Amino acid sequence: MNLKEIPCYNCGSKEYNFYDSENGYNLVKCSKCGLLYINPRPSLEDISKALATGVHTGEKAINFTGKYDETKINKYLRILNEFYPKNSFGLSGKKWLDIGCGYGELLEALRIYTEGKAITKGSDPNLAKAQFAQTKNLDVSFVDIDTHTEKYDVISLLNVYSHIPDPVVYLSNLKKNLNPKGEILLQTGHTCHLPVKHHRRPYQMPDHLHFANQEIVENIFKRLGFEVVHVNNYRNEFFPYTFNLWKFLKEVAKVFLRRRKSFHGLIPRYPYQDMFIRCRIKD
Repeated sequence: MNLKEIPCYNCGSKEYNFYDSENGYNLVKCSKCGLLYINPRPSLEDISKALATGVHTGEKAINFTGKYDETKINKYLRILNEFYPKNSFGLSGKKWLDIGCGYGELLEALRIYTEGKAITKGSDPNLAKAQFAQTKNLDVSFVDIDTHTEKYDVISLLNVYSHIPDPVVYLSNLKKNLNPKGEILLQTGHTCHLPVKHHRRPYQMPDHLHFANQEIVENIFKRLGFEVVHVNNYRNEFFPYTFNLWKFLKEVAKVFLRRRKSFHGLIPRYPYQDMFIRCRIKD
């Protein structure tokens, strides 16, 4: 594993303070803008290889390939209804590219929501995920944005942002693939402003390379010539509403064993850490 010292991608500062560590990596906080990022970071070659295989290495190798999750479809249907209400934004006939589509749950939700009238395509570097999505009759393959020239009305990146080495460069490059007034729908964490004891863990490093928040992401979009249409922060799926007796007992045990100093994992002070943001290219 090759590690490289890097500056903050958001503001360019090389000044930072230690925030936390996990799996052999340091998570640091930019002294200027507050972004959290791994530093030093794996090389671009190592990151690309890990995204393709799902296996990320550190003190231990971890497979983040995951699995198909049908429950996501209903979640995405609710979000589509909020962000793209049918009476104000018709998705019929719109071309939609879902980058990092995984097993295709959003594409399935779009097919239901638009009654199959949207023209959707998914991209994922993980071959196993792409092949599974294809069994659902979804148009999924890997799209290299650097060379891709096709244009879309909407490009989505759900839980992709924190895996991109330099999101500013990546999002700027995406503009060439958007039609006039084209839009981006992005999901990422709203967390970098939180004290370390209230940040959701594990960080899943080095699969996650950095953590931002609403202020940072909105400012990046505005700098790149986008206007923010709608933002909402949802309760993170790792913080369930329902009471779980077994989880409660485990948290109690951790406190008495002094492995944890609080119950914040069970009763989080800041549960709304899952941000969706819809942006449009300015006229």
